[in-house]
Amino acid sequence: MTLGALALTFGTLGEFAKIATAWPLAIRWFLGTVLAFHSFYNPTPTTSSGGFRCRTVGFFSPMKHPFYDLDIPNEGSLHSMDNERDACGVGFVANIHGKRSRDILDLAINGVCNVQHRGAVDADRVTGDGAGVLTQIPHKIFQPFIDEMRFELDHPMDLAVGVFFMPEDPTERMKIHLLAEGLLRNRDIQVIGWRDVPVNPNELGYKARKTMPMIQHLL
Repeated sequence: MTLGALALTFGTLGEFAKIATAWPLAIRWFLGTVLAFHSFYNPTPTTSSGGFRCRTVGFFSPMKHPFYDLDIPNEGSLHSMDNERDACGVGFVANIHGKRSRDILDLAINGVCNVQHRGAVDADRVTGDGAGVLTQIPHKIFQPFIDEMRFELDHPMDLAVGVFFMPEDPTERMKIHLLAEGLLRNRDIQVIGWRDVPVNPNELGYKARKTMPMIQHLL
């Protein structure tokens, strides 16, 4: 089998290295040799002046990070590069001046709509696998609930919010409430209360509505 045929079978040589990490050692050695020869005869330019280097994959050396093909120094970090995997449809919107604005949220929602084709959808064309927007804590939205609970924050940044996907059974919900509140109080964290998250089930498909949890915020 030629190198060209191998590339045609698996798409790219980069995919070779990813697949090879999960194969038996003998096959990994074989692919490592193939990649090494390919790297030697296909040097990669590193500078605008025409310098070259070889991206060799040693005979006994698989990729350092199976899911990330860049040799990024990670010694001493608490983050494991093994957690780096390809992500589907992720976008990021920000104001470079750090200014809070509703426009940022509108742009983010528009971004979610534009990557609809990247998400899995059921045959009913309505039930999806989940999508959303992650934002900073919107203090103005939570302030009415905080006032209702007759609680006063020393500073808005003192507020923390936990999102819980609860069972419909009130007894089971109470067990989770007691467990979560107990863990916080054991750490001297004051509990403000549980807020029911407003939802619109009409936007969901039939299957999603059947299994929809009750969503609550713990402030």
